[in-house]
Amino acid sequence: SNSNHHHNNNNNNNSPNNDDGEEIPFVKLSERLRRAEIEVSIAAASEPALGVVRQRLGSKENDREKRFEVLKEMVEDMCRREMNLHINLSPPDKHMTLFLPETSATGLFALPLQLAGEPLPE
Repeated sequence: SNSNHHHNNNNNNNSPNNDDGEEIPFVKLSERLRRAEIEVSIAAASEPALGVVRQRLGSKENDREKRFEVLKEMVEDMCRREMNLHINLSPPDKHMTLFLPETSATGLFALPLQLAGEPLPE
């Protein structure tokens, strides 16, 4: 029998593509979706609700700035006292997402303490 079926094998997967035809990674796609959902909920929000969100964001920003100042003082003081190293830390951009490194129960100084032969907390 003569079949007139035409198969398009250019893109077999179900991955979404951007305007250039390139595949969009799942992480970027989920981030785009999350941002779109945020935009829709902001557009539908009432003025008082947006005011509450604005207050919360301001509070988080102030908290972040205060935490940085405390950590800055601690790091600068420790570097000056322990290593005679004078450094001046500046805060990251306020829109930058901050990620904390994974640490163990012994903290960031476990390896230097071990190398120095110091006992570590249990």
